[in-house]
Amino acid sequence: MDPMGIEKSAFRIMVVDDSEIVREYLIKILDQAGYTDITQAETGAKALELLEQDEYHLLLLDIQMPEVDGIETLRRGKQKYPNTQFIIMTAHGSLDTAMEAIDQGAFNYITKPFDDVDFVLSRIQAALERVAIIHYNIDMINRLQLVVGKLKRTQKEKDAHKRQGQTEEVIGRLSEIINELQEFRRKTKGV
Repeated sequence: MDPMGIEKSAFRIMVVDDSEIVREYLIKILDQAGYTDITQAETGAKALELLEQDEYHLLLLDIQMPEVDGIETLRRGKQKYPNTQFIIMTAHGSLDTAMEAIDQGAFNYITKPFDDVDFVLSRIQAALERVAIIHYNIDMINRLQLVVGKLKRTQKEKDAHKRQGQTEEVIGRLSEIINELQEFRRKTKGV
């Protein structure tokens, strides 16, 4: 399990690079680290097409590609899928390119060649931790909105019908949801 106690197989990752050798190398690294739901694309256009078809948590995205380059793929992808994380890959190691990518919404960047596999995996893990936190927050907000809605409805009914039993039911359900959230928080190491 990882990041944050979530099975690595739960994360969908796409490797986008026009070099088949780079794609295969990264897939091998990811697979050995326990990430199993990996897709590959050879162009930015193909990556955007795949994003339309399914949810991806992380894209490892090369800067230099034909058709649609990495910065444009990042810009379009982030605009449409703001919760998806992007790590830019560049062989050039240009600070200007990396800063542009981060300005466009990239989580981080890595430089090729990937000499330090542990470093690459640490960047991937950090990006996926952000994904887990985003999804946890979305889930918590949705649950709380349901509870607030039910509390409002119950209050209106109580005012209209003076029924104490419904209020107790809502309080009981709220307690259950709070317990579920606390259990999830415990599983995700208190984040």
